[in-house]
Amino acid sequence: QMSYDDKVKCGDLVEIHRASIGVPKGTLGIIMGSDYNEELDYILWDVMMCAGCHDGILGKKRRYFAQDLEVRQSA
Repeated sequence: QMSYDDKVKCGDLVEIHRASIGVPKGTLGIIMGSDYNEELDYILWDVMMCAGCHDGILGKKRRYFAQDLEVRQSA
């Protein structure tokens, strides 16, 4: 069975499905990297905001779990 983390990789264009301050649901971003927490066994993905977010957030990175992302275009 494929996990959420197996569906996301660096360079992918993703749509964010979890709204947060300055980043509404539907914002587009590019996966820039990831960080694995061995103790808790999860991956946080670094996403650079590129469209659909507040101007102050554009170009900045936020971290998300893979289940909060949908790949729109694979790298």
